[in-house]
Amino acid sequence: MKLWKVYTLEENNIHLTGEMEEYEKLYPFLWEGESVKKDWDKSLYLEMDPNYPYQNHSDFLNFSVSFLIVSPEALEMFNKIDKNAFEVLDFICGCGKYYIINIIKIVDCIDMEKSVYKTYKMDPDTIVKYKKLFFKWDNIKDNKIFWLKHLEGGLLVCTDEVKNQIENAHLYGLGFELLGEN
Repeated sequence: MKLWKVYTLEENNIHLTGEMEEYEKLYPFLWEGESVKKDWDKSLYLEMDPNYPYQNHSDFLNFSVSFLIVSPEALEMFNKIDKNAFEVLDFICGCGKYYIINIIKIVDCIDMEKSVYKTYKMDPDTIVKYKKLFFKWDNIKDNKIFWLKHLEGGLLVCTDEVKNQIENAHLYGLGFELLGEN
């Protein structure tokens, strides 16, 4: 098994923008890693940033690392992978039909003894910066896409299964960086 860092491709996707009051609707939900559906404001309106040149369709839009904004095709693929790993949040998108996927699984699988990292002096359980992460592979179990516990700001990761399904479906807009393999 391989574990991959997941990120949106900055050079290959659009940026969404909104009025300040729209951003204020989002602030309580950033970096949660847990369900927010019951408190979610479906009236959130985001649109394509007119100052950002964009030529191609993307299945994953860049807005926040806290959640993924995905096309209907990407949502269909995620529904086949692990419906318990995320929740779908509706919003109004001024640039087509997209959905917000909030990944709600957090897995404690970093081997804190072997990994090379820096923490806050007052909070030794929160990794601020890392050079090399080692994993407790048994803790990953059947999880396929999730947030790593202990990393400040979060780090979304996936297994080969998710990476391969995204690539095989020719979904566009995500990048992957190998973090480790078992």
